[in-house]
Amino acid sequence: MILRTLLPLLQDDPQAVTLAESGGRAFVSASMRPYLIAALVDGLDGGLAGVPVVVVAADDAQAQGAKQRRGGYGTVTACSRYGRGCITARVRWGAVEDEVQLPGGTWIGCRSDCRETLREEAVDFWETQRERRGGDNWR
Repeated sequence: MILRTLLPLLQDDPQAVTLAESGGRAFVSASMRPYLIAALVDGLDGGLAGVPVVVVAADDAQAQGAKQRRGGYGTVTACSRYGRGCITARVRWGAVEDEVQLPGGTWIGCRSDCRETLREEAVDFWETQRERRGGDNWR
C-alpha cells in the first residue's frame, strides 16, 4: 500500500487537525513520526497542502540515536511505580528500533519508550503482568 493513500485518514482525527492548524506538541513513536509529518504537510486540506516544505527534525533523542548507530550506547533509568527502586540499563539502536538491555543481559525492543519498557519488563514486571491480565487473580 502506498503511504500517500493513508495520509488523508488523519483528517478524521480532531487532534491532528488542531495540530496542523495551530501547531503544538505531539508525542509520536519513531516509526510513526515520518507518517505524521507527511500527513500534516501533505495530507490535510488547507494549511501547508501543496506548498513546498523543508522539515528539519533534530533533538536530543535523534542525536542519541545517531550516536548509538555509530556503535555507542546510551543509558536509561526506570523507577518503579510501586516503590521497588530504580535501575539503569544500556540502550542501543537495533535493526529496527531502539533496544534496552534487561538486567539478565537480554536486549528487547523499546515499544515506544525505552524507560517505560524497562520499567514494565524489569522493575515492575509482575505488577505489569497483573495489570495486563486485568486483576489479581493468577489462577
